[in-house]
Amino acid sequence: MTPEIDLSKLTLAEKDALILSLLPLAGQLEAALARIAELEQRLAAFERPPKTPDNSSLPPSKGQKANRPTGDKPPRKSRPGFGRALEPNPDRVVDATLDACPHCAAAFPAQQQTPQLVYDRIELPPIRPDITRVRLFGGRCACCGERATAHAPRGLEPGSPFGQSIAALVVYLHYAHAIGLQRLAALMGDLFGLAISEGAMNNMLARAREPLLAAAATIRDTVTASPVVCSDETSARVSGKTWWEWVFIGTLAVLHVIRPSRGKAVVAGPVRCHPAAGLGLRYAGQPARPRSAVAGMPGASAARCALCRRVWRYRLQCTVQATAAAGHRHRATTREADGQHTDTISRRSGSPAR
Repeated sequence: MTPEIDLSKLTLAEKDALILSLLPLAGQLEAALARIAELEQRLAAFERPPKTPDNSSLPPSKGQKANRPTGDKPPRKSRPGFGRALEPNPDRVVDATLDACPHCAAAFPAQQQTPQLVYDRIELPPIRPDITRVRLFGGRCACCGERATAHAPRGLEPGSPFGQSIAALVVYLHYAHAIGLQRLAALMGDLFGLAISEGAMNNMLARAREPLLAAAATIRDTVTASPVVCSDETSARVSGKTWWEWVFIGTLAVLHVIRPSRGKAVVAGPVRCHPAAGLGLRYAGQPARPRSAVAGMPGASAARCALCRRVWRYRLQCTVQATAAAGHRHRATTREADGQHTDTISRRSGSPAR
């Protein structure tokens, strides 16, 4: 330990010499303090808990799940076995019998053998397009000299070479399973051996518009005829923009419509209906007693059909609430009418109304 120095006993020359000897130590002290501050920051980084979605603004996708415990899993509760039932009407039956016993090589008559194991083997038959060549005969009439051609049979008229079964499959796969036209063309070639272009499938979808509009009109009439209509809406992306998918639940049908607006103009559309009660999530554009409903093309994206399933689960509860509210209004109106009637009788008799 360095002994204390009594500065009062030092001369001026000794004080100057002491100061000069301490000047280099001042620079070393500043460097040491800076180094200590740097090391403290590095140590704090190690001691700080790692950032997770729970303690920071990291998105949930950046989180890591905890490892599963390494101990033995508890035994799963047993359940009765279940297998696929045998087809009641198989296309063919293959019987395999023994010629000799595999243990002793003795003859094994077929009459003594019974089925020991029965199972089905299911295969898809080869799929190939069924092509019908249509030839319309005709020629020049020997009597009048005019050319004439036979009429095509019903369902085989000239036009697109692809029949209704192919058009129905294209519409189903494109809308119900959200398969794009490029992938759908490859799928038709790989599975069915059918060469078809994207333009041909686009024409099929355009021709399917009128029949689907007729089906949408039937659904609209069914929904609008319901005594109670439940509605809800959610956002939907259309060509990079935010639109709104509306769902209207009737007693026997569900109606979907996608519009760029979320306002009352969608509910008060050109299709008029007057249900007894309308139930929604009480958005301002959804009046409690709507005066109109909206029709649209059915078959919304399967990813957004969860909304429809959710509204269906609420349907019974909403119906019960609407019925209870209607009964409450009826009782209130009856009580009010009874009160007015009592007041009238009291005034006529000269006694105050109770």
